Amino acid sequence: MRIRDMKSQGKTYETLLIGERIEESKTVERRDVFSYLGLADDLNPLFSQSVYAERTEFEQVVVPPSLLVNWFSALVSMKLPGPGSLVQSMQFDFPAPLFIQDEVVLMLEISDKLDHDKKVKLVAKGMSGDKIVAEGELVVFPPRPLKPLFKDAFENF
Repeated sequence: MRIRDMKSQGKTYETLLIGERIEESKTVERRDVFSYLGLADDLNPLFSQSVYAERTEFEQVVVPPSLLVNWFSALVSMKLPGPGSLVQSMQFDFPAPLFIQDEVVLMLEISDKLDHDKKVKLVAKGMSGDKIVAEGELVVFPPRPLKPLFKDAFENF
């Protein structure tokens, strides 16, 4: 994504609606996993070594669950509520493993608006075929209106 293609700000608390949702589909590529493992400094052979993984109950390399968490965080940052959002907390379960070359559908839905501190709760679900590979909840500060760029630019004139 080029910088000029990005929205400068996502949806504010006032414009978000309970039930609003976003869905994105991805095919997990080996490069996604290895890029993530390098950044995370994660050397678990279950996530990177076929010979090792074949000897486990999974019989193949498993996608790190934390990669899915990062993809959900990116959906919050870029789509719902969007740029300017900040995740305050998250909780996830991973009922089934995800494997390289699997397609995963990531879904986020606003389940509640917390008026006292202008946060939203989002329900998250990751599906691969008919199996749930991730489910959880995030509490997010949506973006607040941006301050004007030139607010005090002409005060000395």
